[in-house]
Amino acid sequence: KVDYEGAWKELKEDMGFTSPRDLYQTIVLHMEKLEQKHTHDYIDLKRRSDKEIADYCLKKYAEMYLELVELKNKLKEFAKDKGGGK
Repeated sequence: KVDYEGAWKELKEDMGFTSPRDLYQTIVLHMEKLEQKHTHDYIDLKRRSDKEIADYCLKKYAEMYLELVELKNKLKEFAKDKGGGK
């Protein structure tokens, strides 16, 4: 079971989002990476409104972060099964 509330708390702590401006700057940075790596996706995104782009980026962040939390949970379970990871 994924702890969604905990995931968002960790996201805030890990990524250091203290204000909407910080989040916006991070989205801009990742949009630049998107432009470099996925030109066809970027061309499609250029046709979208700022709100649609922000929603897209936040959705991708959420998906990736939830995958990370699921992997952390699996690792904890694996460590328990192996006797505390020893």
